[in-house]
Formats: sequence, structure tokens, C-alpha cells
Amino acid sequence: MSVQDGRRSELDTEAESLDGETTSAPSTPEPPEPPPVATSAPRGYSWRATMDLEPGMVIARPVVGHAGSRATMHLAIGSVITADTLAQLVNKGVECVAILDDHPPNPEDYAGIVLRYEARLREIFEPEPDETCRPLFDALIKNGPLEC
Repeated sequence: MSVQDGRRSELDTEAESLDGETTSAPSTPEPPEPPPVATSAPRGYSWRATMDLEPGMVIARPVVGHAGSRATMHLAIGSVITADTLAQLVNKGVECVAILDDHPPNPEDYAGIVLRYEARLREIFEPEPDETCRPLFDALIKNGPLEC
């Protein structure tokens, strides 16, 4: 084996046996990759007031509850709301939650939603967005409304 400056070199992955044959040194197995974490919200959800939630509904966007300045509750995407969860949401002052929608709008209804969305944006940015607002306006038009 070659040793440089008292350390093993990168070439020491192979070792010679006493009879001159080259054998591979045992390698340490790499740890398994952690499972993927859902970080983006799924399509087909709607915002609901906390008071309108019911047990069995499924969280569509992460929810964080606070006590003062400390985050004391976190619900991940895909969490199912229970009666206890609902009580905690109210206790933590969470006002609204994104819930998976079992019945997203059909394509014709969604086309109408897009037209109303674009018309409202044009009212807000009327008559034309200036150069500082143009990137925001273009991004809002490109991304469209949330599918609620």
C-alpha cells in the first residue's frame, strides 16, 4: 500500500495480496437515500376557513400553527384532519387551510375562471402595467389562477 504524508492515498482502494494478486478493498456501503418529501402543493385544492373544516379532510399545503413567535404545530401535505387537529388549528389561531378538492372544476368552468382572473388583473394593473410591475403582471398571467 502506498502512504503519502502519513495518510492513505485515493489509490488505496485496491490492495495487493501476499501472492501478488490484486483484490478490491471492501467499500463502505452508501446510506440509502431518504424518501422524497412532498414540498409542492398538489393541483385541485381550495382554501377553507378553519371553522368550515371537517374531520377527514386532507391538507393540500403545509400548515404552521404559532404560539406567540414560536411555531408549535406543523401539518404536512397529505395529513388528514381529525377532531383533535381541528381543535389545535383553532387554538393556534390558524384562519384558513388549503384542502384537497375532491371535485376540481371541469375544463369549461376552469376556462371561465381564467377569463375572469385575467380580466381582474387587467383592472388592477389598468391601463397598462408600468415597467416595474410588468414582470409581476406577466408572471401572474402566465401561471394563471389556482385551480380551486
